[in-house]
Amino acid sequence: MATSMAPYDQWLADKLLSLNPEVDTDVFVMYISSMLDEDSPADEKRESILELLAEVLENDREQVCDEIMKKYDETHNQTTNKNTESAQKNIADQLSDMLEKQTIETVKVKDTTSDEARARKEAILAQYSTVSDEEDDDGPSSRTGASGGAGAATAGATGGASGDPLLMKNTNAESVGQIEKEKREKAKEESDKKKEKDKQDRAAQKQKNVDRKEAEKKRTQKGERRR
Repeated sequence: MATSMAPYDQWLADKLLSLNPEVDTDVFVMYISSMLDEDSPADEKRESILELLAEVLENDREQVCDEIMKKYDETHNQTTNKNTESAQKNIADQLSDMLEKQTIETVKVKDTTSDEARARKEAILAQYSTVSDEEDDDGPSSRTGASGGAGAATAGATGGASGDPLLMKNTNAESVGQIEKEKREKAKEESDKKKEKDKQDRAAQKQKNVDRKEAEKKRTQKGERRR
């Protein structure tokens, strides 16, 4: 008899030996297990197992057959549940691994992006530093000449006026103030016109009411004279 057996096969061998010590467990266990593994109706399985048990048992064959089939179902269900749990655990582990890898990849992408941004910033600073060094090497005369040229251009653009930034700022402020003042004056003028028109409309309505009352009074007096 094989030294390594499945749990159900081991239980079946022990069960048969307890009923008949002379039974050849290698043969009977193999046949009964193969019958139970077949995809056939339970009645057919039961009939086949009873025929085998009849060769080694004289009594209680039906009871033993029912016990064998019941034990098989319990063991088979437990194995199926374990396999299902194992499969679910494998799926959960795979999902966990996928999420972990995705997180790692996202972190790598962020780090790479940060490195690229840092590299671009350093390149810009290095370029700016180079330009500043070149300007310093040109000397005061170059900067003075450039400033003079820029000042002349500014003066020309403003019609000979000074290129002083403060003066330009004051001029812009005065222009804005003048525009705002004109807006306020225009709004006040329109408001005064509306008030005057409303006043005239009220006076006209009041006169209409007076005329209407006078007309009614005259009609009433004329009617009384006719009587």
